[in-house]
Amino acid sequence: MKKNLKLFLGLALALSMFFSIIPGMKTISVMAKEKPGLNGFVYLIDSNYNLVCPVDFSNTFKAAKVKGISYNKKTNTLTFNNVNKPDYKVMMQEMGDLTLILKGTNKVCSVNFDFYATGKQNTLTIKGTGKLVCNSKKGKVQREGFIRVGSTNGKLTITKTVKMNIKNTPGNAAIIVYRRQATSKVKESKFISISGKHSAGSLKWYPRYADRRWSKNTFTKSGK
Repeated sequence: MKKNLKLFLGLALALSMFFSIIPGMKTISVMAKEKPGLNGFVYLIDSNYNLVCPVDFSNTFKAAKVKGISYNKKTNTLTFNNVNKPDYKVMMQEMGDLTLILKGTNKVCSVNFDFYATGKQNTLTIKGTGKLVCNSKKGKVQREGFIRVGSTNGKLTITKTVKMNIKNTPGNAAIIVYRRQATSKVKESKFISISGKHSAGSLKWYPRYADRRWSKNTFTKSGK
């Protein structure tokens, strides 16, 4: 009888500890995903400094709808659906861990993702079945075509089904990932994760700029 009682109490204690851990695990999971900062915004700007701002937490700009762009605040997800703004840079400032979903073919000059407010790693995740096209443009102001992630501990993640065609000016990188106070000992996987077939190349270490960047001025991805 005593043996059975001890077995029962032991089992009850184990179960109570298990269920007490679960809420903590959920809390950690939620905390790990960084939310947009108080100065968070997404805007598009062309070489003539014409600016449109579909997302603004900072109340700096007057938020306005942009055809093909939508934002889900609850999931911190930006969606591009056949966006046709080839002359515009996309600027994402202090948007936390942001997901960019691509639908259809989306043409912009470049994509910039920055978050310096915290010491946590901030990730731009690009996913979906659509295509992103970034091309350099000549004009009054040189427009370079690239994807850039700049953060205290920035990371760029691109999923398998995404298609891309990125072309920067000769001698300049197509993909740039910046990490403040980084060193050459930090593994490449901490900077960038690309799934599926894509153009050959690897990130090259530039200690002067404390970042790693794609070593070529072009980057293509088939989505397979």
